[in-house]
Amino acid sequence: MACGWSHITNTRGQFTGAGLIGTGGDAEEMALAVFGMMWWLAAQLASQEVAEGPGMRPVALRWITTAAEHITEGAMLGGQAGSEPA
Repeated sequence: MACGWSHITNTRGQFTGAGLIGTGGDAEEMALAVFGMMWWLAAQLASQEVAEGPGMRPVALRWITTAAEHITEGAMLGGQAGSEPA
């Protein structure tokens, strides 16, 4: 992928901005990267609740929905480069 997580974060995992996302293609690659990361993380959480199989996807989707409801808090947890961590 030409544009990924490292294009918007520093080595401490803090948000550095979207300045390196220069084209619509870059933006789509970034969206796909974050989409994939969210589903992978949600599947890891879901696997702690249910065995892998058809029941895992709805549980993972519940985790993604919950995360979407907490975007601001998540951004604060991650922090922004140039500011003190929360």
